[in-house]
Amino acid sequence: MGLDAITALASDLRDYARDRSRDLKGVSERDESLRAEAHDLRLAVTAAAAHLSAIDAEIAPVLAERDSLVNFLAVPVGDSHAEMQGLLESERKESMECDRVRAAIVDATAFDIPLAMIGSGLMTKLRRSLSSDAAIHGSGAIGSENDLQLLLERLGGLIPGGGGDLSEQVRRAWAGGLDAAGTDVIHHPYLDRAQHREVEAAAQAISEGRARVGGMLEQMAERKASVAALANDIAARRQQDERRAAARETLGTLSVRLDAMFEKRDLAAAKLAEREADLAPVEDKLAGALLSSREAAPRARRADRARALAVFADQLVEQIAPRHFDRFAAAVTKHYRILSHKSDVAGIQILTDGNVVIRDGSGRDISDLRRSAGESQIFAMALIAAVGEIAGPALPLIVDTPFGRLDTMHRASALESFASRAGQTILLVQPEEFGAREHEQIAGRIAGAFEIAYRSGLEGSIGTSVLRPEVLAA
Repeated sequence: MGLDAITALASDLRDYARDRSRDLKGVSERDESLRAEAHDLRLAVTAAAAHLSAIDAEIAPVLAERDSLVNFLAVPVGDSHAEMQGLLESERKESMECDRVRAAIVDATAFDIPLAMIGSGLMTKLRRSLSSDAAIHGSGAIGSENDLQLLLERLGGLIPGGGGDLSEQVRRAWAGGLDAAGTDVIHHPYLDRAQHREVEAAAQAISEGRARVGGMLEQMAERKASVAALANDIAARRQQDERRAAARETLGTLSVRLDAMFEKRDLAAAKLAEREADLAPVEDKLAGALLSSREAAPRARRADRARALAVFADQLVEQIAPRHFDRFAAAVTKHYRILSHKSDVAGIQILTDGNVVIRDGSGRDISDLRRSAGESQIFAMALIAAVGEIAGPALPLIVDTPFGRLDTMHRASALESFASRAGQTILLVQPEEFGAREHEQIAGRIAGAFEIAYRSGLEGSIGTSVLRPEVLAA
C-alpha cells in the first residue's frame, strides 16, 4: 500500500549517500565512520531528550498538586491548639451555666410555679379584696391575740380597778375598729394584721415569680443557643484541623514521590548531557572534514540530505505502518467474514513484518490450524477485496478462476462480493465455474461476456487468443 515504496526509497537514499561519499575526492573511510557515528549519536540525543521530556510531563501534575497543598497550608490560622482549648473551655462554662439555670428552674417548681398556676384573674381578685379590707378597718389587727392579752394584763396591773373600760377600748383599737365597721363586708375577718401582710406579700411574690421564671426560661434558651454555636465552632475547627492534617500527610507522600522523580530526572538529564557531550566533538570533527575540501562540500551536503531523508522515511514508515496495517486487517476481516460461512474467525491481524495472525472469538491464535484449499482461496480473495476497498472504486479487479476450489455456498458469497464492487471487475472463469445459477444471481450487474478462444498459429509458432462475444444462458 505504498509502504514498500517508501522503504525502498529510504534504502536507495542510503545507497546514494554511500556512493556519493565514495566518489568524493579526498574523503576517507574515517570520514564515513564519523558520519555514521554522528548519526547514531544524534539518535541517542533525541531519545535521551524524549525520555527527559516524558519525565517532566510526569512531574508537572504532581508538582502542581504539591504547590496547591503548600498554598493551602500556608494560610495562617493562628494557634489552632490554643483556639481549640479556648472553645472547649467556653463550651464547658456555658454548659455549667445552663446546669445552674436549669437547677434554678427546678427549685422554682417548689414555690413559684405552683403559685403561678393560680392564675392572674384570681390573684387580681384576691389583692382587690385585701385592699378593700384594709380600707374598711385600716391596717388590720395590730398583733396576735396573745400579744393583746399580754398588753391587757399589764394595763390592768397599772390602772386601779382593773381598767375595764380602758381594756375594752384597747381591745377595739387593737382589732382595728372591726366593731366600728358596722355593716361593711369584711372578706378576710380571720386574718390578723401580720397575716394580712403575709398574704399581700405572697400575692406580690406570685407576680414576681411569673416574671422570674420567664426570665430564667429565656436565659436557658440563650445559654443553649450559645452552647450550640460553640459546638458548631468546635466541629468546624476539628474539620479544619483534620483537613490540614490530611493535607500535611499527603504533602509528605508527594514530597517523597517527587524526590524519587527528581532523582530520576537528574539521571535522565545527566544522560542527555553525556550524549550531547559525546556528539559535540564528533560533530566538530565531521564539520572539519567537510570543510577540508570545498569541492567535496556540495556532494557531501547532498549525501547528508539523502541520509536525513532516509531517516525521515524510516520514521514515517514506523509511525504510519501500524495504523494502515490495522486498517487493512480490518478490511480483510470484514471481507473474509462475508465470503466465509464459518464463524470461528473473529479477527485477522496483519503485522508490519507481513505475518498474519488469525484469532477466534476468545482471542486465541488459530493461524496454525490446517485449512482447506477453498478456505485458503477465500482468504486470498478477502485480501484482494480489501486492497480494492482501500485503493478506491476506480481500481479495476481481474480474477482468474476465482471459483475453482470453492463449494456452492462459498461460490455464492464470493460472487455476491464481486458483484457489489463499485469498480470494474473482470472474472476469468471456466464454463463449469459459471452456470445458469451464477448468471441469474448477478444478471443485473453483468456488462458483457466474452469467450476466449485459442487459435493455433503456423507450425512452430505460438498461437493467439481471440475474444468472441458470448450469450450466457439464463
